[in-house]
Amino acid sequence: MEYLDFADRWFDFLRSRNVRVWLRGHGVDFSARLTEARWRNAYLRYSDAAGIVVPSNFAASALVTLGLPANRVHVVRYSVDVPPSMPARAPTETVRCTMVGRLVAKKAPMLTLDAFRRAARHDPRLELHIVGDGPLMEVVRSYLVEHELAERVHLHGRLSHARTLTMIRSSDILLHHAITSPTDGDTEGQPLVILEAMAVGVPPISTRHAGIPEVVIDRHNGRLVTERDVRSMAESIVELSGNRAERCRLGASAQRTIREHHSHQLARRTLLGLLEISETSTRVRAEVP
Repeated sequence: MEYLDFADRWFDFLRSRNVRVWLRGHGVDFSARLTEARWRNAYLRYSDAAGIVVPSNFAASALVTLGLPANRVHVVRYSVDVPPSMPARAPTETVRCTMVGRLVAKKAPMLTLDAFRRAARHDPRLELHIVGDGPLMEVVRSYLVEHELAERVHLHGRLSHARTLTMIRSSDILLHHAITSPTDGDTEGQPLVILEAMAVGVPPISTRHAGIPEVVIDRHNGRLVTERDVRSMAESIVELSGNRAERCRLGASAQRTIREHHSHQLARRTLLGLLEISETSTRVRAEVP
């Protein structure tokens, strides 16, 4: 079952019928939910689950610290499509940054905008494309007017996954300034947009937050800054915008990281191993008319 909070309503019923239950947790499950006693107590019942799958060591540590048995918690990294070769990216007159995500506190759009504004003062070629919608949209719009950024920051709203991937592939840098939400403690799990950008050779500039440092290694396949450190994020943007060779180096390393650790094949093998299901049995089932 996906999401530990959703599983709460079904778990006891399924166990009463001797069903072997596997659960899969995501960002909110091991952040905001764990700030509430009601959910902490509910999750402790999952000691009786066959297993709990999470996307990062950060998440696993949170659940084990709560009191769930370590041998029940298993890390299976999120997986994304990896193209067979690096997409061609010809030099252009602009340096295109992209941010993708709901405009909510933990995605910190205002901190991203602040960092971009500082960087844009140093490099007139920079432009930012924001994909997503949410409760902070009007605050974002007001910021663009106040700082005269409307011509350099483009708001696309919510797009389909296919169109979002097209936006990412045409980017030079992905910006993802994730933070712990000051209102409810919500965090990211392991953002798929970072994996999708890295898979097509777009280097991310992100934060040392939740499971992100388990994927993005500073100066190896991207850049990392401390949460809320907009000055350092701006400096990283300027450094990469002015150095195409470094963007290409980081992008190539980023794609290798995804191919080696976040492929669908690896995730499938890991899950089948945990579930004690053989590849042969899955093929047989698929062939049954």
